[in-house]
Amino acid sequence: MNEKWNHIFNLSPDMYCIVSFDGHFKQLNTACESILGWTKEELMTKPCIEFVHPNDKDKTLKSKILLEQGIVVSDFENR
Repeated sequence: MNEKWNHIFNLSPDMYCIVSFDGHFKQLNTACESILGWTKEELMTKPCIEFVHPNDKDKTLKSKILLEQGIVVSDFENR
């Protein structure tokens, strides 16, 4: 990630993260910690699906499959 994007990523009051196809967080901004109440280390040690609301897990896993197939998923939200 270039320096300019890294600066925006980390200073945003919105939660931003990068998740790999193996389902683990690779990068989280500071808003994730402050909003969720978990440390970056805690969030990065478990698969991100463990932090998804039970009613959103199916939708999240379907979006993951689309991304793995190279299909763009935009405006994705869950609780």
